[in-house]
Amino acid sequence: MPTLPSPPPGSLARRVPPPEFPSPRLRLGLALVLLAAIVALLIPLGMRAASAAELGAGYSNSNGTFIGAMRYDDENAYCIELSKPRPVGKPTRPLGRDEPVPAAVSSLSATERAQLHWAVSNSGTSSDPTVTTAVAMLVWSVADDRHYPGDQHYYAKMPQATAAAVAEQLEQLRAELAKVQVIERPTAVQVTVVRLDDGVHVQVPKVGTGVHVTLSLEAASVDGASVVALDGGRSHDLLVKHDTRKPEVIADVSTAPAAGYATSELRVLVTEGRQLLIQASQAAWPQASDRLGIGVITNKTRVPETTSPAPGGSTTKPSLVGKPSTVSPTPTATPTPAPTPAAPGTQPPTATPTPTLTPAPTPTKTPVAPPAPPAPVETPATPPTDTPTATPTATPTPTATPTPTPTPSDAPTGSPMPSPTEVHDDATTPAPAPEDDTPRLAETGTKPGIWFGVAGAGLALIGLGGWFIARDRQRREATSW
Repeated sequence: MPTLPSPPPGSLARRVPPPEFPSPRLRLGLALVLLAAIVALLIPLGMRAASAAELGAGYSNSNGTFIGAMRYDDENAYCIELSKPRPVGKPTRPLGRDEPVPAAVSSLSATERAQLHWAVSNSGTSSDPTVTTAVAMLVWSVADDRHYPGDQHYYAKMPQATAAAVAEQLEQLRAELAKVQVIERPTAVQVTVVRLDDGVHVQVPKVGTGVHVTLSLEAASVDGASVVALDGGRSHDLLVKHDTRKPEVIADVSTAPAAGYATSELRVLVTEGRQLLIQASQAAWPQASDRLGIGVITNKTRVPETTSPAPGGSTTKPSLVGKPSTVSPTPTATPTPAPTPAAPGTQPPTATPTPTLTPAPTPTKTPVAPPAPPAPVETPATPPTDTPTATPTATPTPTATPTPTPTPSDAPTGSPMPSPTEVHDDATTPAPAPEDDTPRLAETGTKPGIWFGVAGAGLALIGLGGWFIARDRQRREATSW
């Protein structure tokens, strides 16, 4: 903050005390800015409260009678209180976790709630008006039997052909409803992929009676199928056939109620002063996943490698390929570093009597004597002090030469070259990095654009507040004298 100049000596002017900071007007402006920011942030959170139920698939007549399903959150819902008006067009919300369950639901037995849950979560999800009408009548007769006037009351309001189709569907639903059994939703499920002596196994422990388990395999199959339905009432140990071209086997399991079973959990929708609605529970059923790294198995053909003599009397070191193996039968004795006598009339080899660390295979021909006999010459071995140097501990033994016949070269290269062909003894190559199958996040109900707008509005309001502060500071400095 800049310092204010002092009044000149002898001047009657005196320093005026600065005004109150922040001023009342600035405080009011900042309060309004803060209130607007809070409202802008709370608007997206309050959008959910404006939802209302609407008429769905069903039958209606000119008298305003409707028999069928409601729609809420893009899913079918069904009324359970015939003595109250319909909730269409009124604000509707799901019952909170901490709220008490209404008497219309809590007074039902666990079996009745399971039967209602089975009806609305199976046939009740249909968009066929004949099916939804039959489900609505079934729900009314179970949930509010005291006020249910009977099937014929509703058949009379429909055309004869429609009533016959609904009656047939309702009779089938009631026959299946009588067999519904109550189960508890499991809390966990497990799956394990292991490699045993006879192959790769997928193991799924027992989950519970009435639970349907779906096993999905990647890079493996059971009897040619990658998706297998399992009975959660017992454990399973499956021998799978894995795809050797894939680096790992992945097993995913999901659970759901088996046919003829349902939990007593219901999603209750509340509308003040109106009928209660019920939907299928949105509670998540457990899932699990496991994977086992297999590695990529490829078949490689072993190609014999050839060797060529090195120039200047020196020998080429055989390249160490794969794992060191034992010395295969060769037509010569153990190579010795002692100089080999040359044939009469030829130039003696350049090798010195001093033992070297690079053993020379006896079949290898010296580079300067074409008339030298190709057969190996066994010479008296020198004192076996350096013999261990010819073993694979120092350099690989000349096992790469399949035959004792030397292959002379008329134009030797200038530097020792490794064998032209590499042979991999390992049948399994390193497994490539697994693909990122991180799992990604699902789209939420609030669109990202809304939050960008909220963030922009908040930044604009913050900037406006800063402008108010700057303007007030300038005014205070201008009126300080």
